[in-house]
Amino acid sequence: MTDASEEHDDNPNGVKPIYRLKCVVVGDLGVGKTTLVRSFAEGPRTRSITAEPKSMWQKEIKMASYIVSLSIWDTAGQERYRSLTGSYYRGAHCCIVVFDVNCLDSFQNVKEWFQNMDENSTNPEEIIKILVGTKRGSSSRAVSLERAESLADHLGVSYKEVNFGSQNNIRELFESLADLTVLVYKENNFHSNIPVELPQYQQKKTYCSCG
Repeated sequence: MTDASEEHDDNPNGVKPIYRLKCVVVGDLGVGKTTLVRSFAEGPRTRSITAEPKSMWQKEIKMASYIVSLSIWDTAGQERYRSLTGSYYRGAHCCIVVFDVNCLDSFQNVKEWFQNMDENSTNPEEIIKILVGTKRGSSSRAVSLERAESLADHLGVSYKEVNFGSQNNIRELFESLADLTVLVYKENNFHSNIPVELPQYQQKKTYCSCG
C-alpha cells in the first residue's frame, strides 16, 4: 500500500504533503451551519450578520506529518428545499450533519439528512460522517446528550457538541474530522481518492491505496 507519508520521508527538504479534502455541512435551516463554518474558517471575531454570504470556505490545517487543505461547503439556503443534488455531494470526503440541541424538529430530521446524502452521493459509504449538536447560550435544551449519542450510535457515527458562546470544540471538531478522513482513506481501498500535492516539486499526485 502506497503511503504519502513515506514519500514525505524520502524528501530531503522535509516538505509536508498536502491532502485536499472536500467537506460538506448539512442540516435544517437555522441550526448554525454557517456560524459553525465561519467560526472555524475565519475566526470567532469575524462573525457578523452583515457578512457577505458564502457557499464555500477554504482552510489549511497543519498536522504533524502532513497538511490538509480543507474545502468546506455550506448549503447556502438550499436546505429549505429538503433536498440537495448530487452536484453538492460529488467529490466529498467527509460530512458534518448539524442540528440544534434546542430545536427538537432539527434533531428529528437528522435521519432524513443522512438518507438524502446516501441517495445523492456517488460513493456514500466512503464519506466520513459526524453528527454535531449546536448550542447557543444557556437555554434549556430540547434534546438530551444521551438521546443525541444514542442516535449517533444507531447511525454508526460519532457525536460532538459545540457551543457558539464559548466557541468550545469548534476547531477540534474540524481538525479531528480531517485527520480521521485522511487516516481512513489511507487504510482502505476507496474508489474516490484524495488529491495529494508535494509542494517543492509543484507536482500534483493522487493517493492510491491499491499500489
